[in-house]
Amino acid sequence: MSDMFEFYNDDSSAGFRLDYMQMYNWGTFHNHVVTLPLKGKSGLITGPNGSGKSTFIDGITTLLYPAHRVRYNQASGGSKVERKIRDYFYGTYNTVYSEDETSVRDVSLRPDAKHLSILLARFYNEGTDQTVTLCQIMYARDRSSQIERLYVISRHPLRIEEHFAQIPTKLADIRKYIQTLPGTELHPSFSAYAKSFQRLFAMKSDQPLELFHKTISMKQVDNYTDFIRQLMLEPNDPAEQLDTLISHFDNLSNVHDRLEELERQREDMDRLFEDVRKWEGHNEDYQRYAKNEELISPFGKFLRYDFASDEQGRLSVELASKEQVLTRLTGKLRDVNTDLESTRGAIAQNGGQRLNELKIEIDDISTRLEAVRHHADTYRRLIRQLALPFPEAEVDFEQNKQDIREKADSIEERKKDLQERIIELSSSIKALKDERSDIEQETLSLRGRKNNIDLKTLGIRQKMCEELDIAVEELPFIAELVAVKEDQRLWEGAIERHLNSFARTLLFPLSRKEEIEKWINNNHLRSLLVAEPVDLDEEI
Repeated sequence: MSDMFEFYNDDSSAGFRLDYMQMYNWGTFHNHVVTLPLKGKSGLITGPNGSGKSTFIDGITTLLYPAHRVRYNQASGGSKVERKIRDYFYGTYNTVYSEDETSVRDVSLRPDAKHLSILLARFYNEGTDQTVTLCQIMYARDRSSQIERLYVISRHPLRIEEHFAQIPTKLADIRKYIQTLPGTELHPSFSAYAKSFQRLFAMKSDQPLELFHKTISMKQVDNYTDFIRQLMLEPNDPAEQLDTLISHFDNLSNVHDRLEELERQREDMDRLFEDVRKWEGHNEDYQRYAKNEELISPFGKFLRYDFASDEQGRLSVELASKEQVLTRLTGKLRDVNTDLESTRGAIAQNGGQRLNELKIEIDDISTRLEAVRHHADTYRRLIRQLALPFPEAEVDFEQNKQDIREKADSIEERKKDLQERIIELSSSIKALKDERSDIEQETLSLRGRKNNIDLKTLGIRQKMCEELDIAVEELPFIAELVAVKEDQRLWEGAIERHLNSFARTLLFPLSRKEEIEKWINNNHLRSLLVAEPVDLDEEI
């Protein structure tokens, strides 16, 4: 009786597990089917940057979680939203600036909307030999429209290369084709699709999917308590759950008692059938005696007539009595069979839980109750540290919660202020370090030069000379052509400051005017450069 509902003893691979996942025209996996064959086991995806690890993660997340709530490319550690479902559909892998550097455009493997993107995953339950295949077919009417999807669920194994290789191109034909696949459903929206596969996976709420989305690309857990409370503990009422279990226990106890009564009635019927077999044996003896009586002599028949008559009368009475008992017990057996079928139906309607399983659940509730008491002790210790009174009623408890929230909010505000201050100071420190580095480089450069022209301006001239193949000596600054007499060196700094921008004027031969002006116009110098042509043949 205890093993009535046991059908699979090995739980090492119990439940629905990912057998394989396939992608077609998803991200940078272009024009071919990529398969991840996990076969119900755990898997480790490794590879260099850009090899598609996050693409796999975002693919399985898209199959199980609504796209407008998915934070793509989180597995790579990015803190901002770096990808969207459009990027995966069109195969976007880079962005480039326009020629005037005023805008950017995407570089994609599939720039038009004349293709389909397919995600498919098969989940298999080895214990029940059940299959659930999830599939999403993505399409767009044109480049400016939104990405639309068809949501497919099948009870049979599907593969892209086998079932979708020759898929029609028109949307209406695609819908008709999917409806021809055996055991396959086509859903109009993600909500209907999610409700269907959650029912197949026996999910009672959305919480498992929330936990999956949070943890599949998680790098760290900042607050373990909040993580467990929000994602791993389902909201429940222990008192209500205990009442429900007790009610189920009472129902199953009544069923158990009824089954024991039926078992006793079955034993009575077995004894009845044994009596019937004995009666049949006696009847056979009687018939044999009756035949023998015809063969005996009239004398012997006369001597035994009285005895046979008495015995026959006794057996007739006994036979009639047994027949009455048999009729009564046959009707009772029929009633017992009817009750047995009714009881079996009642067991099926109540879910078929065994009493042992119910006792285990009660033990589990008791364990949770002990945990609640432990949490209460911890709560008492913590509020003592916060100088709050231990609540005697629900109103006091709510007041403590309000006080704790206010303190937490105050601490959080203080924390945010400090973090903002740290960010401001870090930015100031970085700016000062950059400024110091620029000054040190400028100072080092000035020590090796005879003028005060800044290093950035010298770099522009050096780049111009290299790209136009001109000697540096052909493009002097005015400051490089001015020299102060040795006995007047004390005035050198004042003279250079007085000349200022005039001293930083770049002189170039008149013969190279066209190519130098063209170079200056085609390069974004990010600095002011004054350049003047000089006719080297002109006499001074």
